Amino acid sequence: MTDERPGKDLEIQHEDLRHLLDRLELLLSAPPDTLPSSRTRRVIETEIRALKRVVSHHFAYEEKNGYLGGISKSKPRLSHEAEKLCAQHAEIRGRLESLVAACADPENDIDRIGESARTALDLLRHHERAENALLERILVDETGSPGD
Repeated sequence: MTDERPGKDLEIQHEDLRHLLDRLELLLSAPPDTLPSSRTRRVIETEIRALKRVVSHHFAYEEKNGYLGGISKSKPRLSHEAEKLCAQHAEIRGRLESLVAACADPENDIDRIGESARTALDLLRHHERAENALLERILVDETGSPGD
């Protein structure tokens, strides 16, 4: 395994994550009469389950490989920020799990599910941007210039 492999794995994970987020956002912004509501609910549930699976794998990868945890050791001044981002993993996982459960219950209003899904997607996108910004700061610290 080369030194590039972890970075490549992470790059692939981020690409998968972006595709799922984009698909869900398109689905959530579709006109209400695009599909029957029961079908819309199933499609949203399927996409959220896929997102939950990818996010869980992605977060486990970050946690296992010390992606964020290692920052505390190598860059103590950034440890609070890294710990805060790691703590968000549980919150995001929980939101996605709640969304799956909400979709499975036909009594839940599809519009409320959509609002909750949009909120979860916004949180996830914000989280990923914050992680990327933190890593960029570390790269600048180590090399003196932003990465490619």
